[in-house]
Amino acid sequence: MKRFFAGLFVLILVLAQIGCAAPAADRSANVDLNTAPQVSNDVKEPPESGSSDQDAGVEIKNYDELVIALEDASVTKAHISESLTIAPTQEQTFEREGFLLTVDEGAEVMMENGFIPVFFGSEDTPGLVIDGTLKIAGTFDFGGITLLNNGMLEVLDGGTLAPGMSAIENHGTILVDPGGIIRLERGTGLLNFAKLANLGEIEITSDGGSLNNTSGATLENNGHITFRGDYQNEGTYTGTQQEP
Repeated sequence: MKRFFAGLFVLILVLAQIGCAAPAADRSANVDLNTAPQVSNDVKEPPESGSSDQDAGVEIKNYDELVIALEDASVTKAHISESLTIAPTQEQTFEREGFLLTVDEGAEVMMENGFIPVFFGSEDTPGLVIDGTLKIAGTFDFGGITLLNNGMLEVLDGGTLAPGMSAIENHGTILVDPGGIIRLERGTGLLNFAKLANLGEIEITSDGGSLNNTSGATLENNGHITFRGDYQNEGTYTGTQQEP
C-alpha cells in the first residue's frame, strides 16, 4: 500500500511539472508573436525616412546629364537640382513611359526650343513636376504627360506652351507674360487649383482643349482668352476681359 501511494505521489508530481511547463511555453510563444511586428516595423522605417534626393532619382545639374539619364533605360527618375537652360542644337524627342522628371525647389529651368518629352509618368502619376521654376522662352511641346506645378510656371514673351493629349495641374502659380501663349489643344486640359495669371494669350481650342478653374482657385485674366473649348469656373475670375 505504501508503494502504491508513493507511486501515485510521484505521478502527481510529474503531472504537476508538465502542467507548469505548458504555460511557460505559452508565455514564450506570446512574447515572440508580440515582438515580431515590432521587428517588421523597424525594417520598414528606414525607407520611409530616406532622403528626398534618393526618392527623386538621379541628380541633374546640366542638360548633358539630363540627356544621359533619359537615354538610360535603367533610370526611371531624375531631378534637376541646379538652374540650367534646356536648348538642344536640334530637336530631340524622348519617349520614356513611366519616367519622372522633377525641377527641385530653388532651381530654375529655362526652356528653349527642341525638347519634346513623350509619355513621361503614367495615367495615375505625373511625368513632370515643377517644385521650383520653369520658364518657357521657346515652344515647349510635350505629349501624353501630366505636368504638376507646385512652384512657378512662367510663359515668357515669345514663349509658347502647347502640349497635346496632356494635363496641366496647377497648385502653384502659372504666369503668362505679355507676348506669351498657352495653347490648350489636342485633348489637353488645365486644372487650376491655385493661381493662373494671364497677361498674354490662352487659347482653349475646340479639339478637346479645356480649362477648369476649380473652387478656391483664382483666374486673373488681363490678357486675352479664346474660349472655343470647354471652360468651367467654380473659383474666382477677375480681369479686363469679360468671362463668357
